[in-house]
Amino acid sequence: MDGLAYMHRRERLHQSLGPTSVVLRNVDERMPDRVEARLRDLAFGVDVSEAGINTRNEGKELAEELWTRAAREGAETGAERRAYGMADDVFMAGMFLAYLCFIPLCEPGTIDGPSLQRLLESTFQADVSAFRDYCEADERWVKAVRFLDSGEGAGWSLLEEMLNKDWRSRPTVQSCMDHPFLR
Repeated sequence: MDGLAYMHRRERLHQSLGPTSVVLRNVDERMPDRVEARLRDLAFGVDVSEAGINTRNEGKELAEELWTRAAREGAETGAERRAYGMADDVFMAGMFLAYLCFIPLCEPGTIDGPSLQRLLESTFQADVSAFRDYCEADERWVKAVRFLDSGEGAGWSLLEEMLNKDWRSRPTVQSCMDHPFLR
């Protein structure tokens, strides 16, 4: 999240967040629990500075699908398109958070990344409460459910905010980082 916040502060979008977008490295060999996460896969990054949005620049064609979706969702001005792009990154960060909570904590072979994304986006259409009820009914996923239940459901609350269908209502990356679940 720090890396994504850094990008957003510098008016850059990642636009390709997912499990392969993060590299972990050991900071100190004597302290194996000290791990540093770094973002990668920046080739799809989009410049959302005023100049980047309003002028034709190298790599802008990579953002055309993003701007098409933004227009469909009512983001027309440069500021709205920037906000939409940042909210889109937050949505994908929410999907990645779900991945990090479910894949390692669920019984092996019972859920994978594409199936998790399909459940959240298509089946439950980002209704995190209904998704939680569905997950709780599967005993093989109970560890993930309990983990997200910690802190009076703070994990579910954060997912609900990050996966909000209304892009205007999604939190900023910094707000996500300040959320009780991530502190």
